[in-house]
Amino acid sequence: MGLIDLSRLERVSVIFEKRPDGGLRVSSPDVPGFRLSHSSAALVTADIIPALETIISEMVGKPVRVTMASARLPLPDAPSEQTTASYVAKIAA
Repeated sequence: MGLIDLSRLERVSVIFEKRPDGGLRVSSPDVPGFRLSHSSAALVTADIIPALETIISEMVGKPVRVTMASARLPLPDAPSEQTTASYVAKIAA
C-alpha cells in the first residue's frame, strides 16, 4: 500500500458509541482499521491518541502527533447513542 498525504488526515473525526453493557466503542471513518472497544470508557479514551498516532504514522510514513481539537470528549449517555469528536494530526517535530 502506498503512503498517504497527511493533508488528507490532518483533521480526523472519531465516533464514540456507548455499548449496551455500558462500555465504549470508538472508530473513525477517516482512519481505516481504527477501532477500539472496552467495558471501561476510561481505558478506551486513554488509547485513542496513541492508536491514532501509530496508525496515521504508518499511513504517511513519518512520525505523527495527534491532539484533541476540543477541550472535552463528548461521550454518549445512552446505549447505541453516537457522538463525534475531532482530532488533529501533525508531523512530529
